[in-house]
Amino acid sequence: MRKYELRTCKSSITLQVTPPLAPLLKVDKQTICNGERVTLTAEGCNGILQWSNGMQGRTLQIQPSVSAQYTAVCLRGDCSSTPSLPISITVHENVLSSPQITKELKNTCPFITVDLSAVLSQKPPKGIYYEAHLGSSYLSPLVTDISAVSENRSYYIFARNKYNCYSLPTEVKVSISPCDKPLPICTNNPATALFEKSERTAVGNYYLQGKVGGAASSGHWSTNGTGTFNTNNGLSTIYSPSAEDRQAGKVMIQFSSDDPDGQGPCKAGAVWYELKVDTHTDKPKEVIGINKFVKGWKKLKNHLFEIEYVIQVVNMGANDLVEISIIDSLDRVFKNGAVIVDKPIITAIDPATNSEIKWGIDESYSGKNGFYNLLLPEKCSLLAGQARVIMIRSKIDFANAKDSMYYNSAWVSALDINGNRCLDKSVNGNWPDINQNEDPTDDTESTPLALNSLLGNEEDIFIPEGFSPNSDGVNDFFMVRKPTHLKASLEIYNRWGGLIYQTEDYKNDWNGGANTQANAPSGTYFYVLKLSDGREFSRFLTISR
Repeated sequence: MRKYELRTCKSSITLQVTPPLAPLLKVDKQTICNGERVTLTAEGCNGILQWSNGMQGRTLQIQPSVSAQYTAVCLRGDCSSTPSLPISITVHENVLSSPQITKELKNTCPFITVDLSAVLSQKPPKGIYYEAHLGSSYLSPLVTDISAVSENRSYYIFARNKYNCYSLPTEVKVSISPCDKPLPICTNNPATALFEKSERTAVGNYYLQGKVGGAASSGHWSTNGTGTFNTNNGLSTIYSPSAEDRQAGKVMIQFSSDDPDGQGPCKAGAVWYELKVDTHTDKPKEVIGINKFVKGWKKLKNHLFEIEYVIQVVNMGANDLVEISIIDSLDRVFKNGAVIVDKPIITAIDPATNSEIKWGIDESYSGKNGFYNLLLPEKCSLLAGQARVIMIRSKIDFANAKDSMYYNSAWVSALDINGNRCLDKSVNGNWPDINQNEDPTDDTESTPLALNSLLGNEEDIFIPEGFSPNSDGVNDFFMVRKPTHLKASLEIYNRWGGLIYQTEDYKNDWNGGANTQANAPSGTYFYVLKLSDGREFSRFLTISR
């Protein structure tokens, strides 16, 4: 603490200036392998964040080769906090040899599949494990059934030790030739179906999740009860019990896979599950949900950009809600050199008519210095099932920005008919309940803005081989680096050729969700990226959850 004394001819004043508090450090992984990247983040600093290795910024990505400790201080003017508590990162030596295997594998008729384990020339040493992946990165999905591989493609075999350190991969090229009288694929790769999860939802229904394997590719739901499914097809569904189901206290649910060969000899996998149903129906629970995404951005001049966010708030309960409040603090997002210029432009829209409405917008909202409430609660209400959309256009100067990614969330609250407060934190996407389990409160992924897509080298084009949208804050989005003056359209297809995601102006905001508001499962997908200068990129990517 510093003391300053101001003297006049008659009196003196003593000012005490409190230094900033020490920041709180977090790391996504404390034990790593040599060559692996980790991300450190700091919270609680309202000034410049200075790391012990000389770097600055709220986040720090490093690739350490030796074990070490890291600290940080918060700088504000001439004042500095005390050093933070240290974060230790342990680096394990990665000296694993790549597996010695056969580099090519072909089927032998009448079999139209191959066994990937046949490429191994010897057992792995003690403490070493071999894994087969779909991509050349160990983060790519595992091969689900190595004994019955049926695709013409390359697979990658890794060695892994107990610290989860991986070797470089060895590529195996699989060639499947057609047979005159092939054995059905289910001969050594039968379709399977498993029941994975049953979860009671916030409104008293049941979220069900299944899993298919072998030659199966999709799932189907049925029951001996009289309730209803929100969908009969897919790997997940919501079952709404009937009055008869509740009186009985249980109901049988069947989850089955598709039949791999239709009228052929293969059979679908199937499993029955006894679902215990609450005999008494809860009073209707009022639910409010909120989602947020980046609609777009445009360059105004130099490092000045206009960013447009879209916020949607939905009354997902059975009764009206009043005193709707939405909080969005932009200055806690755009900091470390980024500057909010002027007041944001706020517009309210009724999505049912797609028309602008007057919906109690708080004219004092600036997104900074405590003016964070977008609405005047006393003037805002929502009928059951009703939605409202808030558009926020804000000018941001990135000239002195020290961060490359900006994550933004919004919060909503409302008063229900019983005088209770309903709350929710925003999720990135086009619907508050991304996982469709009738509970938006468990969907809270922050909305990203990639600075490198705004300020990157005008000639840079980088398309990753995959990403891991598991909400850990690391690699959660499909990040494409491209020239800022070019638009990009993006199409994502599953392995059966089905279009699951499409946009004409991609903004690095795809987190593995499908157009159906469901999440795309881990696996291999095909994308087509078209730039406005005529260039086109068609490749595979992997999603690892």
